[in-house]
Amino acid sequence: TPRVAPQVSADIVQRYAQQIYRQTAAAGMAMIVIDGNQHYFTSAGETRPGSGVRPSKESLFRLASITKLFTSETLVKLDQ
Repeated sequence: TPRVAPQVSADIVQRYAQQIYRQTAAAGMAMIVIDGNQHYFTSAGETRPGSGVRPSKESLFRLASITKLFTSETLVKLDQ
């Protein structure tokens, strides 16, 4: 029988996001997970150190060189 990938849940996304955030020195983080027709968003930290504002779906992000490549590849895959 073929193996079926487990479904992602909001709880799993939140748990992994918190783990990733704790292991980095990032001031803030936003994560979007797409699993089929399900979309999950979570964030941690602040948009700017000391601001007290948590990243949201409307937050603007600066993209470094490697993230530009990742972002363009993701957008191409989403378009397909």
